[in-house]
Amino acid sequence: MPSNPHTVALVTSERLGERGWSDTDTPLVQAALGQRGINAQLVPWHEDVDWSSYALAVLRSPWDMFLGHLNEFFDWLEQAEKQTVVLNAPSVVRRVLDKHYLQDLAAATVPVIPTAFVELGQSPKFPDVEFVVQPRVSGGRSDSARFGTD
Repeated sequence: MPSNPHTVALVTSERLGERGWSDTDTPLVQAALGQRGINAQLVPWHEDVDWSSYALAVLRSPWDMFLGHLNEFFDWLEQAEKQTVVLNAPSVVRRVLDKHYLQDLAAATVPVIPTAFVELGQSPKFPDVEFVVQPRVSGGRSDSARFGTD
């Protein structure tokens, strides 16, 4: 049990600037929670923190995980969920970070943008319409590119 049940970690990163990313929303969330008597603190996920001191850890902007820190982020997620409640649920976070989840949605008849996956060793079949190529795990358009029919 956290020492203060009204203390929430808004999970972010101090390394966002490596890609020119910024998070302007989380300070607004912090202020709004403060107005409601909730002590919301901006906490970088990669810092040495006692996560059990927080009633809740809300994933806000830990996007630097896409900058070569994904395994480190998964390790952190595993440890954090042992110490506090993490939102979104870590099982959901792990699942949606890999874009293969789109196949499951499509199979369940959920409308998704037409998606094709090219696995290692396969040759791509390019569509005759504009398309986007991106890694199966990426964020903030990292390593993504848009192509025309030519």
